[in-house]
Amino acid sequence: MDALAYITAEQDRFLEQLKELLRIPSVSALSERRADVARAADWVAADLRAIGLDGVAVIADPEGGHPLVYGEWLPAGLRCCSTVIMTYSRPIRLTCG
Repeated sequence: MDALAYITAEQDRFLEQLKELLRIPSVSALSERRADVARAADWVAADLRAIGLDGVAVIADPEGGHPLVYGEWLPAGLRCCSTVIMTYSRPIRLTCG
Protein backbone atom coordinates (compact mmCIF):
# COMPACT_ATOMS: atom_id res chain seq x y z
CA MET A 1 0.00 0.00 0.00
CA ASP A 2 1.42 3.39 -0.90
CA ALA A 3 1.52 6.30 1.55
CA LEU A 4 -1.53 8.11 0.17
CA ALA A 5 -3.66 4.96 0.25
CA TYR A 6 -2.57 4.28 3.82
CA ILE A 7 -3.40 7.82 4.95
CA THR A 8 -6.78 7.61 3.27
CA ALA A 9 -7.55 4.23 4.82
CA GLU A 10 -6.51 5.39 8.31
CA GLN A 11 -7.95 8.91 8.13
CA ASP A 12 -10.70 8.34 10.71
CA ARG A 13 -8.25 6.84 13.22
CA PHE A 14 -5.79 9.70 12.69
CA LEU A 15 -8.56 12.24 13.22
CA GLU A 16 -9.67 10.57 16.46
CA GLN A 17 -6.08 10.58 17.73
CA LEU A 18 -5.76 14.27 16.94
CA LYS A 19 -9.04 15.02 18.72
CA GLU A 20 -7.83 13.06 21.76
CA LEU A 21 -4.67 15.18 21.93
CA LEU A 22 -6.60 18.41 21.39
CA ARG A 23 -8.93 17.58 24.29
CA ILE A 24 -5.99 18.14 26.63
CA PRO A 25 -6.22 21.86 27.48
CA SER A 26 -2.47 22.41 27.12
CA VAL A 27 -2.37 26.15 26.56
CA SER A 28 1.26 26.79 27.38
CA ALA A 29 0.82 30.51 28.00
CA LEU A 30 -1.46 29.84 30.99
CA SER A 31 0.44 28.88 34.15
CA GLU A 32 -2.62 27.09 35.51
CA ARG A 33 -2.35 24.66 32.56
CA ARG A 34 1.21 23.55 33.39
CA ALA A 35 0.07 20.04 34.41
CA ASP A 36 -1.93 19.76 31.18
CA VAL A 37 1.12 20.73 29.12
CA ALA A 38 3.01 17.90 30.84
CA ARG A 39 0.08 15.53 30.18
CA ALA A 40 0.11 16.49 26.48
CA ALA A 41 3.86 15.82 26.34
CA ASP A 42 3.26 12.39 27.89
CA TRP A 43 0.51 11.71 25.32
CA VAL A 44 2.83 12.61 22.44
CA ALA A 45 5.61 10.45 23.89
CA ALA A 46 3.24 7.47 24.21
CA ASP A 47 2.13 7.92 20.60
CA LEU A 48 5.74 8.08 19.38
CA ARG A 49 6.43 4.82 21.23
CA ALA A 50 3.29 3.25 19.72
CA ILE A 51 4.45 4.01 16.18
CA GLY A 52 7.84 2.48 16.84
CA LEU A 53 10.24 5.30 17.62
CA ASP A 54 13.20 4.50 19.85
CA GLY A 55 14.69 6.47 22.71
CA VAL A 56 11.45 8.31 23.40
CA ALA A 57 11.69 10.57 26.42
CA VAL A 58 9.94 13.52 27.97
CA ILE A 59 12.74 15.87 28.99
CA ALA A 60 12.16 18.45 31.69
CA ASP A 61 13.45 21.95 31.09
CA PRO A 62 16.08 22.60 33.80
CA GLU A 63 15.00 26.24 33.86
CA GLY A 64 11.38 25.36 34.60
CA GLY A 65 10.02 25.80 31.08
CA HIS A 66 7.89 23.38 29.12
CA PRO A 67 8.89 19.76 28.57
CA LEU A 68 10.54 18.56 25.39
CA VAL A 69 9.47 15.29 23.78
CA TYR A 70 12.28 13.41 22.09
CA GLY A 71 12.20 10.31 19.91
CA GLU A 72 14.32 8.88 17.16
CA TRP A 73 13.96 6.52 14.24
CA LEU A 74 17.32 5.40 12.98
CA PRO A 75 16.90 2.53 10.53
CA ALA A 76 19.93 0.28 10.18
CA GLY A 77 22.30 1.23 7.41
CA LEU A 78 21.10 4.81 7.04
CA ARG A 79 24.25 6.88 6.69
CA CYS A 80 22.67 10.30 6.56
CA CYS A 81 19.30 11.49 7.66
CA SER A 82 17.14 14.55 8.14
CA THR A 83 16.18 15.55 11.64
CA VAL A 84 13.01 17.49 12.35
CA ILE A 85 12.58 19.11 15.74
CA MET A 86 8.96 19.97 16.46
CA THR A 87 8.28 22.83 18.83
CA TYR A 88 5.09 24.58 19.86
CA SER A 89 5.99 27.53 17.67
CA ARG A 90 7.38 25.92 14.51
CA PRO A 91 9.21 22.89 13.13
CA ILE A 92 12.96 23.20 12.71
CA ARG A 93 14.63 20.98 10.13
CA LEU A 94 18.26 20.03 10.49
CA THR A 95 20.03 18.07 7.76
CA CYS A 96 23.38 16.39 7.59
CA GLY A 97 25.82 15.78 4.75
